Amino acid sequence: EPLSAAAVETPAPTVAVGDTPVPPPRVEPPVRPAPAPPVPASNDSLALVLSPRDECWVSLTIDGDRVFARVMRGGERASYEANEEIILNIGDAGAFGFSLNERDGRTLGDSGEVVTATITPENYRSFIAP
Repeated sequence: EPLSAAAVETPAPTVAVGDTPVPPPRVEPPVRPAPAPPVPASNDSLALVLSPRDECWVSLTIDGDRVFARVMRGGERASYEANEEIILNIGDAGAFGFSLNERDGRTLGDSGEVVTATITPENYRSFIAP
């Protein structure tokens, strides 16, 4: 006898556990921090620019090596980079000008005053003009 449509059972579809579709992983865009203010070439280095306002004697030692000892003229500019220490001996502190890490340096003394300044990555902020 013919089977009625009601008597025929349709098997339920089977899904194997490993066949479950997995959505692709969500890829987050890289986080980019805000740009930092200008800094020296490395975190611990010091960018020094000598720029005397008038003629003065200058002795410069960087990281233990004597760079020069001579009279600099007003308006002259010279740039250097140090990693550990800058020692400046200035014959006329009132005539001397400089910058550290692109910021103006403070006055190191009065006109005609002889001064020695030892600048390191740890203390250089104390040599920046207010």
